[in-house]
Amino acid sequence: MDRPTTSTPLPVGTKVLSIGLHPRALDYSRMPDGLDEAGLTARIEAANAALREAGFDAVACAACPAPASAPGWLPGPLRTGGNRPAARL
Repeated sequence: MDRPTTSTPLPVGTKVLSIGLHPRALDYSRMPDGLDEAGLTARIEAANAALREAGFDAVACAACPAPASAPGWLPGPLRTGGNRPAARL
């Protein structure tokens, strides 16, 4: 089934929150050969840079699966919540 593929450009400065697991949290023994923490980190950094270069106000949030470590991995704006207390997960 064909759908129309019109797209409306988003305004420059559109905010994007990119959320994913921190590459350190993965078990690379279960990944395809050649994929390791350094390679995945580089890919993620390149994708976030591409978002910023495209004009998006992008914030990356690389989560750790251990809830007790959340304050250490939350990006500054999310950790402080501006004038509000730290975000709770």
